[in-house]
Parts: sequence; structure tokens; C-alpha cells
Amino acid sequence: LDILVSNGLTVTITDESGSYLLPREGHFVFITTPSDYISTTPWYKNLLEDSLHFGLSFAPDKDSKQFTFVQITDIHLDALEEHRIFFEKAIREINKINPAFVIATGDLVFMAESATISQAKEWYNIYSDSIKNLDVPVFNMVGNHDVVGICYKKDISNEPGYNKEMYRDYFGPTYYSFDWSSYHCIVLDPNEFLDCNQFYRIPDYQVEWLRKDLSYRQEEPLLVFFHEPTMSWENRADVLNLLNQHSTKMFSGH
Repeated sequence: LDILVSNGLTVTITDESGSYLLPREGHFVFITTPSDYISTTPWYKNLLEDSLHFGLSFAPDKDSKQFTFVQITDIHLDALEEHRIFFEKAIREINKINPAFVIATGDLVFMAESATISQAKEWYNIYSDSIKNLDVPVFNMVGNHDVVGICYKKDISNEPGYNKEMYRDYFGPTYYSFDWSSYHCIVLDPNEFLDCNQFYRIPDYQVEWLRKDLSYRQEEPLLVFFHEPTMSWENRADVLNLLNQHSTKMFSGH
């Protein structure tokens, strides 16, 4: 079984025994879960973990030609009870639909960029606990309001969880791919920050990762997800030139 494995910079493929070789660099090692399998372990591992093994289980239903997924976006969840109750109601409605998966296209929490670490962690906990009530897999991505503390009134850049670190602690890589049915699904992260100044572009290393990822999926149609629409990206042409070589459908939030 040929599985794509990446550290966010390099992409490789497993050999016949399921082994792979990657440089130890980046934040994570993660796999592209194949279309007819589900992960029995987390699909990503922190590079600091002792074991970087991944488990898969055959799931032929996942490879059906027709499927439904639900996109949720800009939830902006905070500690207000009425907001949590509303989100829990939405989750119950989604479970009635019974989609193949749910994908959340960013701004999971409320203005974490201006929050303290403890405030943002409370909101992340509420969101993380809430989505556990979904009956299907959930794929997350980072939005501009999910980064932590970059606009706080004093410098907290030396505190754990700053910027995208809290997102990574809860949900892993900010860009990745997975396969579902005949589609290759890609999550991108166009959020860049210089102190409190936000601008939107796909960094060069992420463009190169995308190029390598797509080199293994030259025939499949693409479902591509990101938070900010491409019209806001400084280097959208670089990315769209790659994506337009495929049959591509794109989904955003913001």
C-alpha cells in the first residue's frame, strides 16, 4: 500500500513494507490517508514523539463514488454560553445529515489574536470539546482569528501557545492532504503575520510542498480548502497555476 508521508517540506511514499524515510525537520510527520482507509491512530505525529508509526484500517465505504460533506466556517467560538449552545445545536443538525466528514475552514475561535494565552486556551478547549460530539471525522484549518496573542497589548511572544503554536497543539499541521473517494483533498494555510500586521500568501515552502504532493496525484480531481479567499493572496498566481492543472473545486471561509 503506497502511502504519502510528509514533514511539511518533503513528501515521500512508503515502500512495500510500509516504511518511509524523511529528514527530521519541521513540526510534524503526517500521512495522506488513502481513499479506502481510515486512520486508527492520529494521522499526524509531533516530531518530538518517540514513535512515528501510523495505523490504517480498510474502509471500503469511504471509497463510494457519491458522498456528502459539511463545511462549517467562522464559528468564532468563545466562552459565552449562548454561543456554545448554538454551536451544539448545529452539531446535532449535522449529525442528522450523517455526512462523510465535516471540514471547518478556519476562525474556529473568537479573535485569539488579541487574547491572552489563557483566554485563547479556554476558547480552544470549548471548540475542541464541542466537535467531539460530531459522529464523523472532522478536518480543521487555521483562520486569521485562530492565531494567538499577536495583537495583544503587550508582548507575549515567549509564552507557550503564541501565534499558531496553540492551533498546532490542538489540531496538528496547518496544511495537509487526505484522499476521499476519487478526490484528493488539500488544506492550505495562507495566514502570514508580521507582528500584528496580517497578510495573506502561501509561503514558498508550502508552495513547494503542494507541488510535491500533487506530483503523486496527477490524475485525481481536487477539493481544496483554505480560510482566506484566493483574491486576498499576494502570490495566488503561483498556487493557482498548480491547481489549475487539475479539475479543482475550492472552498473558503473568512
